[in-house]
Amino acid sequence: MFRHIESTRHGTVDVVRILERRLLDEPFLDDLRAEIGQVVGSHQDVNLLLDLGGVEFLSSAMLDAMCRFYRKIHAAGGQLRLCGLKPSIAEVFRTTNLDRLFPIHADVEEALAQF
Repeated sequence: MFRHIESTRHGTVDVVRILERRLLDEPFLDDLRAEIGQVVGSHQDVNLLLDLGGVEFLSSAMLDAMCRFYRKIHAAGGQLRLCGLKPSIAEVFRTTNLDRLFPIHADVEEALAQF
């Protein structure tokens, strides 16, 4: 069904694992945003956990997309959380202060316990 993500449902939380290592160019990001958008729009309960464990690099365009998803989910009364960030990706979130916006967890289990 999806090319760039794997999605599973845990209660009221959609867990989306991004399968790509490098989140860079715009045509690819359009596809990725559309796939995540399908998951977000498929349920009344809007809680999303993005598992970035396999991601080694992400562009500012991807950060922008994540902020847009955050606003959409937050406006619907849901939560968007992140997990599995490699140290280099976690540093990007700290440097941009996005770690203040997105709750970041070590792994899926820890994150699911916080929803």
